[in-house]
Amino acid sequence: MLRSGTSIGANYREAYRGRSKAEFIAKCGDSLREIEETAYWLELIVESGIVTDEKLKALRQECDELTAIFITIIKKARSKEEKNMKNNLLSSPGHSACPSSFILHPSYF
Repeated sequence: MLRSGTSIGANYREAYRGRSKAEFIAKCGDSLREIEETAYWLELIVESGIVTDEKLKALRQECDELTAIFITIIKKARSKEEKNMKNNLLSSPGHSACPSSFILHPSYF
């Protein structure tokens, strides 16, 4: 749990300093997976009776909140990436205003 719990921040720092949008999205996905793993370990600790649910309630709530935050970050980043790809495609050489006459420019291959 210590490894997965601390890895969340490390992965986000790597994402924030990523060299590309794809790298940012991938590292945020890594953070999300670590949040899920941490939530799993917290659930096991409660279910095993080692610690009461009440004692871990705040930590479990924080995991839920972080999950929601990272899902939103990833969705927004993907949406922006798709918009940029679409805009780049529309402004590239060989593109006509009429979709039926769209021609792939040789630079695409």
